Amino acid sequence: MSFSNVATHPLCLPEIRARIAGFLTKKDCLSCMCVSRKWLMDFAGPIWHTVDFDKDKLFLEIPPEVILKYGHLIRNVVKVFKEDHIMALQNPNIASVKQLQFFVTQNKLSLILFFDLVRYHRQSLTTLRISGELIRTATLDEQLKTGIYLSLDTVAPGSGLTKLTLAEVCMTHRAFSSALRYCPSLRSLTLLNVIFLAYNPMLERFRHTGLKSLVTTRHQVWSNGEGLLPGAQSLLAHFPALEMWKMLNSPVESVEVLKKLKAELMTNCPHLKRVQFVTTEQDRITSYLDNGFYGLESVTFGYIAFNQAVLLGLLEHQATLTSIILTPSTAKVEPSTPDEIATSKKMIGLILKSCQHLCILSVEGHQMDVSFFENERVACMDLQELRVRFCGLGTTSLVDECLETLARWRKNSAGTVGAHDKGGESIGDRVCCQLMQFKKLKIIWLGTKDYYLPIQ
Repeated sequence: MSFSNVATHPLCLPEIRARIAGFLTKKDCLSCMCVSRKWLMDFAGPIWHTVDFDKDKLFLEIPPEVILKYGHLIRNVVKVFKEDHIMALQNPNIASVKQLQFFVTQNKLSLILFFDLVRYHRQSLTTLRISGELIRTATLDEQLKTGIYLSLDTVAPGSGLTKLTLAEVCMTHRAFSSALRYCPSLRSLTLLNVIFLAYNPMLERFRHTGLKSLVTTRHQVWSNGEGLLPGAQSLLAHFPALEMWKMLNSPVESVEVLKKLKAELMTNCPHLKRVQFVTTEQDRITSYLDNGFYGLESVTFGYIAFNQAVLLGLLEHQATLTSIILTPSTAKVEPSTPDEIATSKKMIGLILKSCQHLCILSVEGHQMDVSFFENERVACMDLQELRVRFCGLGTTSLVDECLETLARWRKNSAGTVGAHDKGGESIGDRVCCQLMQFKKLKIIWLGTKDYYLPIQ
């Protein structure tokens, strides 16, 4: 057998070149495309992957024969809002679009062309965002004259959508129910100021057994009699499999209203166990934790909103909580960044002593004193992920040294702390000694990056 024709250089493999292309800028990919014909198609993917009509204005001028050659690489199309944009996409070789963003206008031709586009790509589309711009009106009659109306029959049977976003548009309740029916693969739904018309409680409300995630305000999906449409009480019956609700800003509710919401959730969304609050208003978070949800397993909100009232709300769910994520107010937290909350040590300590089923605790804005672990009994010994900073580990080098020591101890001691390890005087050794108690800990963050610990 002759091996003279077998490629020996690793960059001769197309799949490797394609992987490398994903890490390069468009400019670098263009340079690589000029190397040879073999490299041409391997580095073309990132360049053609996304078409943004807000930025790629020259796309409309690209000759059809060029689109025929590269159109099959287009996967993501955003900022579509003109007839010209849609017409430019009506090329037979653009047949595998997965993500599509469309801004609806009052132009009826544009809307019809868009529906045709969605219908054509319904088998490949996985993410669809349709947004309009509601005219702020005082009465429903005025809104009926100015609103943008949708009929989602374009996602008829055969749709592969997994994520749908509707923003500032109008549609009938029946059309919404039908859209859910036509999208059996739908997993995530976002509703932003959508007006549902012609609500009829007598009509069958399709119960989607695959939709797990919801992003919206409370009053968008559950009404206590307020809003434009009296009688349009609830959309929650559509989501019997709902597990996570990212709750956008909602007003502070009375106890009576929240008890009604809790009863509705227990009936229609019994699997809802995770909630994420976008607001940082403490009263809102407290009122929902105290009275709006039951048996929560995961709670996420901004660390700046953490206070004693919110803590008590969390402890209402201490028997079921497995994950608490308090996001920092700054994009990047350094090891030396001061703690934003003066009373955080006692409050975080109470969580550690009370929530025995906790597996994930992420509080990147918090600076913990290692003496807490040395002097207090911790209930959540099954922690798997911990993201905090420790007082005294204020530089990257100190954090890295601590993590290396922890990894070495875990590898050498098979889950136990030797006598020679317990006598360390440095902050790093003391932190390592305490973290060794958490035998199931897999991911640790101490102010720099996630560190994956060796398995004990």
